[in-house]
Amino acid sequence: MIRMKKRIGKYTALAVVWIMAFCCMTGCGMTAADTEVTENEKESKVNSGTYAVQKTAAKDDFYAYINQERLSSLELHYGDSYGGPAADISEETDSEVYELISGLAKSGKSYEKGSSAELVRDAYIQYVNGQEDAEQACVAEFDRLSKRICDAGDTDSFMELMQEFVEEQGILPYFDVAVGRNYYHSGENAIYIEQKTMLSDVFSLEKLYEGDEPRQQMKLAAYEVLKACGFSAEEAEERAKKYVYLVLEIARNTDYGITHAVNPYITFQYKTEQELQTLFGDLPLEKIKKIYGIEENPYGGIYVQDEGQLKKQAEFLSKAHIEELKTWLLCEFAFKNHEYLGKKMEFLKKFIPAKYESREMSGASYINDIMTEFVGELYAERYYTPEMDSLITKMQSDITAGYDELIDGADWLSKETRTGLKKKLHHMEFIKGAGKPHKAEKKDAALIGENAYDTLKNMRAKNYRGDLELIGKPRDKEANIMPSQIVNSMYSTDNIFCITVAIMHAPYFDVNADYAANMGGLGMVIAHEMGHAFDSNCIEYNAEGNYDPDWISRADREKLEERMQSMKDYYSSFTIMDVYHVDGELTCGENYADKGGMECVMKVITDRKEQKKLFENYAVIWGLMKEDSIAIEELTTNEHSPERIRVNAVLSSTDEFYEVYGVKSGDGMYVEPEKRVFRWR
Repeated sequence: MIRMKKRIGKYTALAVVWIMAFCCMTGCGMTAADTEVTENEKESKVNSGTYAVQKTAAKDDFYAYINQERLSSLELHYGDSYGGPAADISEETDSEVYELISGLAKSGKSYEKGSSAELVRDAYIQYVNGQEDAEQACVAEFDRLSKRICDAGDTDSFMELMQEFVEEQGILPYFDVAVGRNYYHSGENAIYIEQKTMLSDVFSLEKLYEGDEPRQQMKLAAYEVLKACGFSAEEAEERAKKYVYLVLEIARNTDYGITHAVNPYITFQYKTEQELQTLFGDLPLEKIKKIYGIEENPYGGIYVQDEGQLKKQAEFLSKAHIEELKTWLLCEFAFKNHEYLGKKMEFLKKFIPAKYESREMSGASYINDIMTEFVGELYAERYYTPEMDSLITKMQSDITAGYDELIDGADWLSKETRTGLKKKLHHMEFIKGAGKPHKAEKKDAALIGENAYDTLKNMRAKNYRGDLELIGKPRDKEANIMPSQIVNSMYSTDNIFCITVAIMHAPYFDVNADYAANMGGLGMVIAHEMGHAFDSNCIEYNAEGNYDPDWISRADREKLEERMQSMKDYYSSFTIMDVYHVDGELTCGENYADKGGMECVMKVITDRKEQKKLFENYAVIWGLMKEDSIAIEELTTNEHSPERIRVNAVLSSTDEFYEVYGVKSGDGMYVEPEKRVFRWR
């Protein structure tokens, strides 16, 4: 899965470094190149600050050879943590979404009642032209609800308010309840209580647990919300402090091993309702089920992700902590509706700054957020062409054939296991475009409320109701698993993978580009996602997508585990900034997908000149500028290896790369044959 995040809530510009200048490989002979320029060398004419870019040979540092000149002149926009192709494509996609949505508003056309086009158009026009009405409605709602919240004297009245938040606001105020595909049984849905990691979409529990500054920020936010409710400064200060203490105690009882689990899918444990009631203690389970609309539970139980955290949350949902819980609910309302409370609570803008100055641009981004599914359908309809579909279908077919050949040749595995792997390969489902579009219903026209705030509430409530409607129904594998306007891709453990329309931009993909170059871009993305079916985590799921670690024999499993350890050791030998090692265990699944993907496309593109194009574009798509602090943090939080290592480590264990570039012992990219790692050989 490709992950590209954008940090928000920054108050000051952070120091940005050109990560390529500091990121290096150790344990495999990486050296600084300072030789005469040859066919495989470049000399950059660009300086980055006082750092002069050195000429670099492809055989010494391929990532730098391809990317150094462009990255050295790249500048990050204020508030961005990343820069590079994926970030550029995200900006391009934002512009396309704006053109799409604003174009609907200007078209003058009539659309089917309740259709995506009608809803998106009407919501956008309403937002752009009716800010004052929406703000007045939201402030009035806050004033009304805040009085009711503050007057709540017992847990029964408080929980009635929680239920109102869920049903009318579409806000899940305390427990993170979710309905979706069953992570253990393909084709089914399940009910989950997920680990709570964020409050109000802004405050990280882990950050609150680790440091004082996030606690002070959270306390300040709660203080300002309470002041807006009419509390005196002294009382707001005391209540905010108690609220932070309560949240901190929940953070102390959170299992962060789950937060950063290598395979998060198997961190959920099935609990019968009787077992759940034991966890909840004196808190009646039936009341919680009613609040979240899950009274009817055909599954007989619920999957719980963090038992310790849930137990502490349940303990605090009591009269003894009613005042802190009130503050929690008030803060949730304020932050979830920050778009319309900015005048009443100016401080909200410090935590969630506006992305655009233009009301029209902000409106398109906002509608994209609250009507993601509808916008995604329209985006795919506009930008996913038959020519793109034809070429991508060919790439997927060629890559499948490549994996067929790799699996057939993996004679170190038993015939039975190889047969199972091929069965899984050919049972895999590929979702592209927008997947199966939703059916337009006239009644959906009512989602457009009297003002933009009403529409926001209606959409949130509709989305949660849609999740609840999945209960007891089979998993719809044809439905899209990722919005088409998001620059991303993913593999799902029930043996489905998705490539979004938004990622189908150059340099990842261009219908007019050379096939080998496309194979080094989107082809590698497709091969990577398909490779997840056989990585160190997802290989525990069988061809039907059910969790079944025993489907592979013990003898073959031992061989896989031995190779897995070699993969972990190989990647753990790489560092960034000459100091910080890659976590080979955390990144093992993604490294397997990268390495297996490259081995696969080598079966598709066999001509050496064409492979050169593939290697070059593979390096281009991962050419990334990143804040140094983010790069260090991601070594412990991101399951992907750093971008430079995703390129160089893969190619240093790819025999064809050695032949194309003449890499020999003593070169920076050279790894001794016995230390190279392979997925299938």
